[in-house]
Amino acid sequence: MRTLISIAILAFLSIRLQAQQLDQQTVSPGEHVTLFNVDKSEDRFSFTKDGVITESLNERKLYSGHVKRKKLHGNWESWYQSGQLCDSGKLISGLPDGEWKYWNEQGQLLALRTYSANKYKRIQMELSRYTPKRTAYPLTVMYHKDRTAATKYLHSSYSFPHTIKRIDDQSLQQWVTANITPGNSYQPVFDQSLHHGLFMNFFPDGQVKDSGYYENGLRQGVWVHCEAPDSTSQMGAYKNGYRIKEWRIYTHSGKLAGMIFYNNKGEEYNRKNFDR
Repeated sequence: MRTLISIAILAFLSIRLQAQQLDQQTVSPGEHVTLFNVDKSEDRFSFTKDGVITESLNERKLYSGHVKRKKLHGNWESWYQSGQLCDSGKLISGLPDGEWKYWNEQGQLLALRTYSANKYKRIQMELSRYTPKRTAYPLTVMYHKDRTAATKYLHSSYSFPHTIKRIDDQSLQQWVTANITPGNSYQPVFDQSLHHGLFMNFFPDGQVKDSGYYENGLRQGVWVHCEAPDSTSQMGAYKNGYRIKEWRIYTHSGKLAGMIFYNNKGEEYNRKNFDR
């Protein structure tokens, strides 16, 4: 009996150690990892050699980046024909990492995103080794309950919604040129990403549209959403991507206009409106 107990304890400790190692594991920039591919599409752009890449349009600098192991890797910038920055950020093996910013041609910051390439890879590794009792990320649980709902958080179309369909075999120059063309929706030079950190959207006049934080790909903590410039705004908390508890509605002048109540599943169960 003592032998059986000892074996059980050792097995339990071994499982705990493996779980801790998986949770603490980091992936070095450029390190090759076999991942569970949530997106079956191939790399958006193909490169024949490594090194600095830069191109001009109408004798004006269009973009500047770096390629490593046939993927965009390092600092990235692109410009409008006026010389104003269009976007700026950093990529690790094709995945955005850290702050990514997007401006309009007038120089107004429209979007700020914070990404984690390492978190993206760690979540993909957990998806491929899914064990319910050893799951560290809520996004993994969501994925195995509803693959479609979870997968959207890992794509650039969630980070920067767009309606214009680009041609698959477009060159990098054509892609960036489309981004700086008036009337086109902005689409970044990466396909997949994971939000982790500050997220902000701005109206063209500089007023904040959305502001809050992501944790491991999902909204977490206090957020503020504004419907339109000089309009009402909502403030409340998210937990693992779902609205929870009470959300307050404010007028542009800051007066409380109403409240919305959510349960822990993100479902609204009550609403109160106050006289303005």
